[in-house]
Amino acid sequence: MDPLTALSLAGSVIQIIQFGSQIVSKGRELRMSPTGALRENVDAEAAARNLRRMTARLQDSLHTRVERPLTEESQILHDICSDCTRIADQLIAKLVALKIPENGRQGWKSFRQGLKSVLGKNGVDEIASSLSLSRNQLEIHILASLR
Repeated sequence: MDPLTALSLAGSVIQIIQFGSQIVSKGRELRMSPTGALRENVDAEAAARNLRRMTARLQDSLHTRVERPLTEESQILHDICSDCTRIADQLIAKLVALKIPENGRQGWKSFRQGLKSVLGKNGVDEIASSLSLSRNQLEIHILASLR
């Protein structure tokens, strides 16, 4: 076997071992978790729920404060709040799907959910990044309107 092929094979074996250890690690964390979710997912879900609750209150205040049609600035703020709510709902749904039900914390189900968590990490990260961008827009718009 030539050295380049051997190096490539060794790299592939290391990647497989690393991927397997991530799955086992996540599965074990899920099985031991009192909530049936990874700690990072619990934190992300809590943040998304809080943002969704705050944007809903902000939208309600926009509608109750003004009895006439919304101004252009208020409409933009309302639209940003709607985007935040929609993206937060997507993130929460994705994170809930990665949880293990209370009665399903056996080894095999934990392993499967660990695999789903590792494979779904990119999707969760993309949605979380999108939510972060929307939240930043919301903050900037609120700060600008306070001026």
